[in-house]
Amino acid sequence: MKEIPTEKIQTIIRKVFPRAEVESYQKLGAGFSYLKYDLCLSDPKVDLTLKVYLRPTEKREPWKETYILKRVAEETGVPVPQVLLFDDSGQFLDRPYAVHTCLPGRTLDAVLPEMAEEDIEMVGYEMGRYLARLHVMSGERYGDYFVEDPLASPHERDYTLARVDSWLKECEDNHLIKPNVVETLRQTFERADFLDQEKPCLVHGDYHEGNVNVEEGAVGYHVTGVFDFEHSQAWSREWDMVKLFGRAFDRYPILQEGFLNGYTESVELSERFWDRLRLYQLAVTIFQVQYGHRIGNADLTKSCQERLSRLLE
Repeated sequence: MKEIPTEKIQTIIRKVFPRAEVESYQKLGAGFSYLKYDLCLSDPKVDLTLKVYLRPTEKREPWKETYILKRVAEETGVPVPQVLLFDDSGQFLDRPYAVHTCLPGRTLDAVLPEMAEEDIEMVGYEMGRYLARLHVMSGERYGDYFVEDPLASPHERDYTLARVDSWLKECEDNHLIKPNVVETLRQTFERADFLDQEKPCLVHGDYHEGNVNVEEGAVGYHVTGVFDFEHSQAWSREWDMVKLFGRAFDRYPILQEGFLNGYTESVELSERFWDRLRLYQLAVTIFQVQYGHRIGNADLTKSCQERLSRLLE
């Protein structure tokens, strides 16, 4: 999608604030499923985010994120962007779009290198506490929201094995993973005897340091909010942790310590947490291999193929 003209951005914002002027805006790095603009307004003087959803509308990301943001704000107290406007009519833009409030501060990944160790631990604690609040929201079936998910199931094992197998089949069909490795992965998931979480919970779906904002206050840094919920669904708690363990947590062990302390204040870890985490690390890496291929991102596919090899060592 081409860049949105300034006059169109102005018109969109005036649907929310009729007298507002867009003083400046910055197009952020486009995600695979959306375009995002950070806007500075006058009258009122406020910062907003304009998010334009690019993926086919049957994928339900636009509706899903709008619904989830409202529900999370109402039921959990986790700080998230407020939805000021959502339009999927196609009359003004040919893609669904939303206007969100901006969270204060900067993304954690940008700030981590300059933070003191005690601040990193506290931010990790708050990240764990907020994720636990999301996970308290349970459902009746594993699977996607707002769409007929043919793989949906009330049982964690059935859903997880079916979902992973669908990704492995795509990897097989496109020669992304060697056949013997595919068979090893299938057997690994089949043999797992710990996929027994009683009920699915709301998962953010992309919980990592790039989707969490922090800000420095009088007594150190704190988390100001969590954003980008378009990959939310009903699944397992560990699915939401795999993009932290083995990544940011390896670089900043104190972040992991704080996270686990904050998380376990509200939610007890599974008895075989580390086994489950490793299995879901395999699952998310398989997903990313086929996802990178599907969106034409060869670098993502290659890096995840290499990560998969390391995880299987």
